[in-house]
Amino acid sequence: MQTLLLLAAVSTLLFYLYSALEMAFGSRTIAKLEDIPPLTSSDQPKVSVVIAACNEERGIEQGYGATEQCGVGELPRTGYA
Repeated sequence: MQTLLLLAAVSTLLFYLYSALEMAFGSRTIAKLEDIPPLTSSDQPKVSVVIAACNEERGIEQGYGATEQCGVGELPRTGYA
């Protein structure tokens, strides 16, 4: 019984040591976001911005203007705007 417990303790210790080493050295291989160059305009994916509004005729222009200021360029207007 003691041998079984010793084997379980040693295997647990080895697992935790392996996990700690993997985290310590594995995190060094992950690229930092500041090291990745920004996408060019041709590489950027197309996205859709949906502004949900119900009876918001007065505030929809302000909401659309705030969306345009996010720096994604000109957004085409579709729908009811």
